[in-house]
Amino acid sequence: MILIALLIPVMLFLMVSALAALEDHMFPPPQSPQPEQAIPEEVLSD
Repeated sequence: MILIALLIPVMLFLMVSALAALEDHMFPPPQSPQPEQAIPEEVLSD
């Protein structure tokens, strides 16, 4: 029972963080739009 009580907050946190990341990916903030065509030079140098 203790393991379940410890896992519930962790699962909730992971679910919230995943939803926030998905929302940021689908709806980028207007002040810094990131078009997918623009690839940073750091990625190209690899």
